[in-house]
Amino acid sequence: MATDYGYEDVDALKESAEEDDLKEIALNNLVKDWLKEHCVQKAAE
Repeated sequence: MATDYGYEDVDALKESAEEDDLKEIALNNLVKDWLKEHCVQKAAE
C-alpha cells in the first residue's frame, strides 16, 4: 500500500496518516478485491 501511494516505505506512510485511516483504506482495498473476484454481472433486461 505504501508504494501504491508513493511512499518510500511503510514507516513513511505510517508517519503521514492516522492508524485508523490506514486500517479503513486497507479494509476498503480488501473489499474491492473480493468484489472483483466474486461479482457476477448480469445484463439489464
